[in-house]
Amino acid sequence: MSLTAPSGISLRPYLPSDASQLCDLIKDSIYELASEDYNANQCAAWAESATNKQEFIKKLEKAVTLLAIYEDETCGFISLKDNIQIDMLYTSPRFAGKGIATFLCGAVELLAMGRKSSKLTINASDTAISLFTHLKYKPVRRNTVTINGEWLANTTMEKDLNPADTQTATQ
Repeated sequence: MSLTAPSGISLRPYLPSDASQLCDLIKDSIYELASEDYNANQCAAWAESATNKQEFIKKLEKAVTLLAIYEDETCGFISLKDNIQIDMLYTSPRFAGKGIATFLCGAVELLAMGRKSSKLTINASDTAISLFTHLKYKPVRRNTVTINGEWLANTTMEKDLNPADTQTATQ
Protein backbone atom coordinates (compact mmCIF):
# COMPACT_ATOMS: atom_id res chain seq x y z
CA MET A 1 0.00 0.00 0.00
CA SER A 2 1.32 3.42 -0.92
CA LEU A 3 0.25 6.77 0.43
CA THR A 4 -0.13 9.78 -1.82
CA ALA A 5 -0.97 13.14 -0.31
CA PRO A 6 -3.42 15.49 -2.03
CA SER A 7 -1.61 18.37 -3.71
CA GLY A 8 0.07 20.70 -1.22
CA ILE A 9 -0.90 18.62 1.84
CA SER A 10 1.69 17.56 4.40
CA LEU A 11 1.36 15.37 7.46
CA ARG A 12 2.68 16.04 10.93
CA PRO A 13 2.11 14.78 14.47
CA TYR A 14 -0.14 16.55 16.95
CA LEU A 15 1.50 19.01 19.35
CA PRO A 16 -0.13 20.22 22.58
CA SER A 17 -0.27 23.74 21.13
CA ASP A 18 -2.69 22.42 18.46
CA ALA A 19 -5.50 21.61 20.92
CA SER A 20 -7.51 24.84 20.64
CA GLN A 21 -7.33 24.84 16.87
CA LEU A 22 -8.49 21.20 16.73
CA CYS A 23 -11.42 21.94 19.05
CA ASP A 24 -12.53 24.68 16.66
CA LEU A 25 -12.07 22.38 13.66
CA ILE A 26 -14.28 19.74 15.32
CA LYS A 27 -17.07 22.25 15.96
CA ASP A 28 -16.93 23.64 12.42
CA SER A 29 -16.92 20.13 10.98
CA ILE A 30 -19.91 19.00 13.04
CA TYR A 31 -22.05 22.06 12.35
CA GLU A 32 -21.25 22.29 8.64
CA LEU A 33 -20.72 18.69 7.54
CA ALA A 34 -22.90 16.59 9.87
CA SER A 35 -26.01 18.78 9.92
CA GLU A 36 -27.69 16.74 7.15
CA ASP A 37 -27.42 13.57 9.24
CA TYR A 38 -28.03 14.92 12.75
CA ASN A 39 -30.52 17.51 13.97
CA ALA A 40 -29.52 20.86 15.49
CA ASN A 41 -29.76 19.60 19.09
CA GLN A 42 -27.62 16.55 18.30
CA CYS A 43 -24.99 18.69 16.54
CA ALA A 44 -24.93 21.13 19.45
CA ALA A 45 -24.48 18.32 22.00
CA TRP A 46 -21.76 16.69 19.90
CA ALA A 47 -19.93 19.99 19.36
CA GLU A 48 -20.21 20.77 23.10
CA SER A 49 -18.05 17.71 23.76
CA ALA A 50 -15.14 19.58 22.14
CA THR A 51 -15.35 22.58 24.47
CA ASN A 52 -13.56 21.04 27.47
CA LYS A 53 -10.00 21.64 26.29
CA GLN A 54 -8.36 19.81 29.22
CA GLU A 55 -10.41 16.63 28.63
CA PHE A 56 -9.73 16.89 24.91
CA ILE A 57 -5.98 17.17 25.52
CA LYS A 58 -6.10 14.09 27.79
CA LYS A 59 -7.91 12.18 25.06
CA LEU A 60 -5.32 13.18 22.44
CA GLU A 61 -2.45 12.23 24.75
CA LYS A 62 -3.77 8.65 24.87
CA ALA A 63 -3.56 8.27 21.08
CA VAL A 64 -1.39 8.96 18.06
CA THR A 65 -2.82 12.00 16.32
CA LEU A 66 -1.81 13.17 12.85
CA LEU A 67 -2.66 16.49 11.25
CA ALA A 68 -3.06 17.24 7.56
CA ILE A 69 -1.60 20.68 6.85
CA TYR A 70 -2.05 22.98 3.87
CA GLU A 71 -0.02 26.21 3.88
CA ASP A 72 0.20 26.26 7.70
CA GLU A 73 -3.56 25.60 8.06
CA THR A 74 -4.82 22.39 9.67
CA CYS A 75 -7.29 20.95 7.20
CA GLY A 76 -8.02 17.72 9.09
CA PHE A 77 -6.82 15.33 11.73
CA ILE A 78 -7.08 11.70 12.74
CA SER A 79 -6.46 10.00 16.07
CA LEU A 80 -5.41 6.35 16.40
CA LYS A 81 -6.07 4.76 19.79
CA ASP A 82 -4.30 1.57 20.92
CA ASN A 83 -3.12 0.97 17.33
CA ILE A 84 -6.50 -0.56 16.51
CA GLN A 85 -9.18 2.15 16.68
CA ILE A 86 -9.69 5.34 14.75
CA ASP A 87 -10.93 7.42 17.64
CA MET A 88 -11.43 10.73 15.84
CA LEU A 89 -11.40 11.87 12.23
CA TYR A 90 -12.43 15.40 11.32
CA THR A 91 -11.95 17.50 8.21
CA SER A 92 -12.30 21.25 7.96
CA PRO A 93 -15.42 22.08 5.93
CA ARG A 94 -13.21 24.22 3.68
CA PHE A 95 -11.32 21.06 2.64
CA ALA A 96 -14.21 18.57 2.56
CA GLY A 97 -14.26 16.33 -0.50
CA LYS A 98 -10.62 16.97 -1.38
CA GLY A 99 -9.18 13.62 -0.26
CA ILE A 100 -7.97 14.76 3.17
CA ALA A 101 -9.91 12.13 5.15
CA THR A 102 -8.85 9.37 2.75
CA PHE A 103 -5.23 10.48 3.08
CA LEU A 104 -5.41 10.54 6.88
CA CYS A 105 -7.03 7.10 6.99
CA GLY A 106 -4.33 5.72 4.72
CA ALA A 107 -1.65 7.14 7.02
CA VAL A 108 -3.08 5.49 10.14
CA GLU A 109 -3.63 2.22 8.28
CA LEU A 110 0.07 2.16 7.40
CA LEU A 111 0.96 3.12 10.96
CA ALA A 112 -1.25 0.38 12.41
CA MET A 113 0.17 -2.21 10.01
CA GLY A 114 3.69 -1.13 10.97
CA ARG A 115 2.73 -1.73 14.57
CA LYS A 116 1.49 -5.26 13.69
CA SER A 117 -2.24 -4.54 14.01
CA SER A 118 -4.37 -6.89 11.95
CA LYS A 119 -7.48 -4.70 11.79
CA LEU A 120 -8.80 -1.23 12.46
CA THR A 121 -12.18 -0.25 13.86
CA ILE A 122 -14.13 2.99 13.97
CA ASN A 123 -17.46 4.09 15.35
CA ALA A 124 -18.36 6.03 12.20
CA SER A 125 -20.87 8.85 12.31
CA ASP A 126 -23.70 8.62 9.80
CA THR A 127 -21.88 11.37 7.89
CA ALA A 128 -18.69 9.26 7.62
CA ILE A 129 -20.19 5.85 6.73
CA SER A 130 -19.88 6.39 2.97
CA LEU A 131 -16.19 7.34 3.34
CA PHE A 132 -15.38 4.24 5.35
CA THR A 133 -17.40 2.02 3.03
CA HIS A 134 -15.38 3.43 0.12
CA LEU A 135 -12.19 2.62 2.07
CA LYS A 136 -13.31 -1.03 2.40
CA TYR A 137 -14.43 -0.91 6.03
CA LYS A 138 -17.29 -3.30 6.77
CA PRO A 139 -20.22 -2.45 9.07
CA VAL A 140 -20.38 -4.58 12.22
CA ARG A 141 -23.23 -3.05 14.23
CA ARG A 142 -25.35 0.06 14.72
CA ASN A 143 -24.93 1.94 17.98
CA THR A 144 -26.66 4.72 19.84
CA VAL A 145 -24.67 6.89 22.19
CA THR A 146 -25.68 9.67 24.52
CA ILE A 147 -23.65 12.85 24.29
CA ASN A 148 -24.62 15.72 26.56
CA GLY A 149 -28.16 14.37 26.89
CA GLU A 150 -28.76 13.76 23.17
CA TRP A 151 -28.94 10.39 21.45
CA LEU A 152 -26.76 10.00 18.36
CA ALA A 153 -26.40 6.99 16.10
CA ASN A 154 -23.16 5.65 14.67
CA THR A 155 -21.93 2.43 13.10
CA THR A 156 -19.01 0.31 14.25
CA MET A 157 -16.98 -0.59 11.17
CA GLU A 158 -13.86 -2.73 10.73
CA LYS A 159 -11.15 -3.16 8.15
CA ASP A 160 -8.89 -6.18 7.92
CA LEU A 161 -5.28 -5.03 7.47
CA ASN A 162 -3.87 -8.36 6.29
CA PRO A 163 -1.46 -7.73 3.41
CA ALA A 164 -3.47 -9.84 0.94
CA ASP A 165 -6.63 -7.82 1.71
CA THR A 166 -4.78 -4.52 1.56
CA GLN A 167 -3.25 -5.43 -1.81
CA THR A 168 -6.67 -6.32 -3.20
CA ALA A 169 -8.15 -3.06 -1.90
CA THR A 170 -5.55 -0.91 -3.69
CA GLN A 171 -5.78 -2.65 -7.09
